[in-house]
Amino acid sequence: WLFVVGFALLFLKNSIENILAGCAVFFGSKYDENQTCWIQVGGERRPARISKTSLTSTTFYVYEVDTDGGVKSGTLLSVANNELGSLRIERQLDLLTVKKGD
Repeated sequence: WLFVVGFALLFLKNSIENILAGCAVFFGSKYDENQTCWIQVGGERRPARISKTSLTSTTFYVYEVDTDGGVKSGTLLSVANNELGSLRIERQLDLLTVKKGD
């Protein structure tokens, strides 16, 4: 029975870490659902859209773009929230108006 209790505690530890990371995504993130971004997938920088965020995972639509700039195809990527910190995710900044001489 000690093995069962140890396994349950190990399982709960991973679940609690994932839920806490999910809370950080919901409350402290610079990224929102339906926002476009760039994500590093398989050593390649690809455009993506954040499709869904939940307490345990975040889902991206990752696009493959042809040479003309059009979307050729795409894949669905679901990442556990505690692994988001290891991903390279970039988003485009808002355009700024800068006047010469300011």
